[in-house]
Amino acid sequence: MAFSSAAANPMSKKTPNGYSPYELVSAMQKFIRRSMEKEALFCFYEMENAGLYSIAASRLMVCVYEDCGIANPDLVNSINQHIEQMNKWHTAKNGAWRLVLGNIILQACRGKKTRIADHFVCSVAGKMANGWSVNLDDYEEFVFDKHTSRGKKMGRGLDHFFKEGIKLIESTETTDYRDEEYSELSKVYGRGADLWEEAAHFNQRKQHDLF
Repeated sequence: MAFSSAAANPMSKKTPNGYSPYELVSAMQKFIRRSMEKEALFCFYEMENAGLYSIAASRLMVCVYEDCGIANPDLVNSINQHIEQMNKWHTAKNGAWRLVLGNIILQACRGKKTRIADHFVCSVAGKMANGWSVNLDDYEEFVFDKHTSRGKKMGRGLDHFFKEGIKLIESTETTDYRDEEYSELSKVYGRGADLWEEAAHFNQRKQHDLF
């Protein structure tokens, strides 16, 4: 969350019960992870009472993607619609927005959870920040087909495309990436830079060396 000045930062003011909004946002997500539904709802209400409804709603959506994920596909696939409806009713001062909120929090707390998506994206970014990249040449058998300039130069056409280009293989992967994320992040942690910036900068340096 970036703001032009401290005065313009709505998160700098204490909430009605004297809490830091930053701590409430963090607490709401931790409560959802631990299926503490009443406590999670309190945090959202406290944020809303402090005029921080939009920030709380945005964080709630992140929670669903981050902590429910593919274990709760019904909620993940409908969260945008729920938030949109809640926003409409909240803007119209229709108290029914709280019903949408309650359903989201209950589904998030009582439904199945997994953090695999977060572990996945962070572990790969961490690997990239630590120098890892995919060598497409290792997969030239199917990557370079008739739709690529290299594939055309290799004389690959319709036969190759139907044999290799459109092949479908079902995943048997069960890794949750948690340990891999920890391993990669522990190497980056002491550098003080943002993980995503580290990954981007590493690849920018590699690109610069190529030209």
